[in-house]
Amino acid sequence: MKIEVKNWHAVASWTWTTEDDVCGICHMPLDGCAPGAPGPGDDSTVVWGRCTHYFHLMCINTWLHNKNTCPICRRKWEFASAPKPAPATPGVVRNRQPADFPTEEAAESPDA
Repeated sequence: MKIEVKNWHAVASWTWTTEDDVCGICHMPLDGCAPGAPGPGDDSTVVWGRCTHYFHLMCINTWLHNKNTCPICRRKWEFASAPKPAPATPGVVRNRQPADFPTEEAAESPDA
């Protein structure tokens, strides 16, 4: 018996679970703190390059003090623009922006 496929529409879905991924520089989980970071927050933000590799912000900034290339593929490093926010999914990390975190002034303000 021979089957001929006349039409096929493929659909794919991709999610990135934090349990599977680590920073390519420090090898620590992306959902945790970067080494040397004072705690969760802006220093542990995950950022992407145009080459699609991703790292803790603190780790790539330290790397860029000495080299201007991606630590993995060695292409010239350029930050990718932030992806559009997607609905929240437990266990999935998305690119967080500094504006997403409260400032000390906001935390101390009685209106906050």
